[in-house]
Amino acid sequence: MIHKAVIVFSGFNQRAVISFLRTLEEVNVSYGVIAHSTQDPIYQTGYRRKVLAIRSCKYLDFQDMVEKIKILQSRMQAEKYVIAPSTEALNRVLLDNKDALIEAGCEIPLVDIDTYKKISDKYSFGNVCRSHGIAVPNEYGVIAQARYPFVAKPKTYFSKERHVYSPVLIFNASDKADFLLMHDEGDFYYQEFIEGGSYYLLYYFMRDGGVIKFSQKNYVQQPGGKSIIAAECSDLHKSDESLKYEALFNFLHFHGLVMVEVKKSKQKLYMIEANPRFWGPSQLFVDAGINLFKHFMHDCELMRSDPGPQNSIKKVKYFWFGGLLESLGKGHVVFYEKNEDDFLNELSEWLKYDIHNRRDTREIFKKELGAISLNNLVQH
Repeated sequence: MIHKAVIVFSGFNQRAVISFLRTLEEVNVSYGVIAHSTQDPIYQTGYRRKVLAIRSCKYLDFQDMVEKIKILQSRMQAEKYVIAPSTEALNRVLLDNKDALIEAGCEIPLVDIDTYKKISDKYSFGNVCRSHGIAVPNEYGVIAQARYPFVAKPKTYFSKERHVYSPVLIFNASDKADFLLMHDEGDFYYQEFIEGGSYYLLYYFMRDGGVIKFSQKNYVQQPGGKSIIAAECSDLHKSDESLKYEALFNFLHFHGLVMVEVKKSKQKLYMIEANPRFWGPSQLFVDAGINLFKHFMHDCELMRSDPGPQNSIKKVKYFWFGGLLESLGKGHVVFYEKNEDDFLNELSEWLKYDIHNRRDTREIFKKELGAISLNNLVQH
């Protein structure tokens, strides 16, 4: 078995990166970190000692990336380097430059670019799901036909002008006018907004055809469909609905990590989107003992021992208190199947699982708290 090491680009999707680094440390896999700048939050963690290079450009420039990879390689002296597929933007650059990176001694643990786009681009994956009997929200031909509330979703990752947009929730005529002022209608498609419970189906599809799976039920989310703040383990991955997705990804010859967001309304499940990369609340499956990162590492020949099926799930929670504080005053925090008062009454219990209130990231947690007194929060 040749000596391989992992290259981790830090600075974006940082909660997922932290969860991945914790796993690398646990299984003793060699790795080095490339920070996005001297302001990268990685310097507020116990992993700052692993920063071996700093990007000259905060945003991804391929030549700059290659230069920093070479610096890392000169310091680590491994035979091969696996680049962690931590963010959507990074993955697109890796796939667009795959041949050059392979020549530079790197492995890109992703499917081919066409398959990746078919899953990651929201419009194309919706069509794939329909063709496999998976329900997706109803669509409107043009924005003028859309009934409130609805969601404007980018058809592809890059717009015609090479902009990257997130989905936009539109609840009224004012929201619609603001959206049209800022966007080209043709870059988006329009779906009904699904009210109901929120779930993530989480998978690692191995190259030999096996699959390790997990799921989570989401309770609190940042405004505008942004990051998940609170979640816990779910049994959705044991359902017939999960089998539909497993068959679909096998049909696509997919391997790697992928998350599928699902909404439940009136006992019916709808596919919202899929992300074939790391995702923010990864600490939940790490703490639950169904560590998909370990299977990723084993599949990439970074670990000698097989992690095994890991079928026993620990009943744990995921919480990002900093995400809750960050959201205050920026719109309505979304609560699924819990109301705000009930959640705040349970806050002391959720805080036990905070992703940053741990020894390796305590500095980040203190910074997130700012002037807020933890003692006062717990008492109330």
